[in-house]
Amino acid sequence: MSSEILIRESAIEWIKRNTSFDISIDPLPVSVEMFIEKYSEIMGLRPGIASESISGLSQSFNGNVSELLKQYASELIGEEFINSEVRFVRAVDRYK
Repeated sequence: MSSEILIRESAIEWIKRNTSFDISIDPLPVSVEMFIEKYSEIMGLRPGIASESISGLSQSFNGNVSELLKQYASELIGEEFINSEVRFVRAVDRYK
């Protein structure tokens, strides 16, 4: 399996885990395809460093990868599909 296919499948798994979007739609909407492309770009970045310049001795840093993915998913797929990070714990279950 090529790395492009693995990255695409990984992006689809991310969408399944982190959104309520129905990924079984065929063909996928352009916005989802764009997210998959952005996912591929983000996964290709070196953690923490976005760009470097040798002669000017400057570095640009990127943010947290998971936050970048959530931001792109929210913008491209839609905020209404993003799973909430809020978790409810019943008081009875809290001490078990």
